[in-house]
Parts: sequence; structure tokens; C-alpha cells
Amino acid sequence: MQQGTRVDQAAHLILDRIAAGEFDDNAPLPPEALLAAQLGVSRLTLRESVSVLKTQGILRIERGRGTYVNSTANWSAIGPFIRATSQTDTETATALHLLQVRRMIETGAVELFARIRTDDSLEFMAMQVDLMDRAHAASDVKAFVDADLTFHNAILDGCGNPFVAMLYRPIGRELLEARSQTSSVAAVRVNAQRQHRHILEALRSGDPSDSRAAMESHLKQTIDDLVHHVLRKPAT
Repeated sequence: MQQGTRVDQAAHLILDRIAAGEFDDNAPLPPEALLAAQLGVSRLTLRESVSVLKTQGILRIERGRGTYVNSTANWSAIGPFIRATSQTDTETATALHLLQVRRMIETGAVELFARIRTDDSLEFMAMQVDLMDRAHAASDVKAFVDADLTFHNAILDGCGNPFVAMLYRPIGRELLEARSQTSSVAAVRVNAQRQHRHILEALRSGDPSDSRAAMESHLKQTIDDLVHHVLRKPAT
């Protein structure tokens, strides 16, 4: 196993223990030798994993005293925060919280995109809708999800603000499994196709408000489909 992989695994194990409540905010980690033994890694690997978590604001090193856990308010990386939150929240709460954030980001992104979209970008997005049609007809969930992601990434990457896609990326990764689960349901794919055509039509008109409303409608439908077809709980 490569050293980098062991470092990542050790960092994830520490993060999981923090998320499980084993270490309170501002509590010290066990001594280095003991923690390395508990994780089954060398002390060098442990130091590197602690360094990774330190750069993300999760841990802090107090010279002469030890390594301490920071409160989540000081964490600077969204990926570990999502991972930690998913350990304590229910599957329903985590998925819905992430979809709420996705809705905030994508409705704003499509409004920006509508102002600067080009004929080429719209043609590319129309190609993705066609690919989704073919994938739906063939019940090819992976191809459907790939085209769906490409459609949305065209908006995120092309909205003119480079920070939008960067902020969305870790959220998108966490939602990928839920996206695949919902897309495995034929009725959900039909809903998605209708909504994507609505977004494309609004973008062709060039109206930012209509584009935002179309994306809002799509993501509301996405939340409803996730609740009813995957989480199986009434929407709130």
C-alpha cells in the first residue's frame, strides 16, 4: 500500500473518531505512540496525517503540550466537514442539507450563466439532453448520470465565476450516490428530462430570472424525488 494512501486512511480514521464524539472540541488526541498503535500505522505516517488535518483547520499542535481538536467553526475544508457531519446526522438530514446547498449554488450559477451563454455552450448542453434520452431508453443509469453531470457542470464551469465550481465540487461528490439512486428509477429520469428541457429553453431565451426559476423547479423536483424514491419520507 502506498504511503500517501496510508496517510489518507489514518486521517480519515482520526476524523471518524472526532465525528463520533470520541474527542470533544479543544480536547487533546492520545499521545503519538498510543494513537499510532491504535490506528495500526507508523509514527511517521501518523505525523503526516496529523499535518494534513492541521492544514484543514481540524487539528492544532501546541508545542510542548500535544495535538488538539479544533471546533468545526475553525475547519477550513468542506470535504472533511461533510464527512464528519454525515457520521452524526441521519442519512435524510445530510442528503437534504447538501441538496439545499446545491440549490443555492446552482440557481445563482444559472442566473450568471444565462447572461453570458453562447450558442456553442447551448448546443453542447442540448447534446447532453439527447444523451440522457438515449440512456433513459436503454435504462443505462451510469450514462444518464454522466450526461446529467456534464449538463450541470457546463453551467457551473461556464457561469464566469471560477469560485462557484470549486465550492460546489465536494458537495457534488457527496451527492453522486444519491444521484445514481434516484436516476435508477425510470419515473425520476422522466422528471429530470422534462426539467432539463425547461432549463435549456429558459437559457435559450437569455432571461436570467426565467433560467433561475427553471433551475429552482428542477432542484425542487430533485429533492422531492430523493425523498419519495430513496429516503421514502414525506417532504417537508
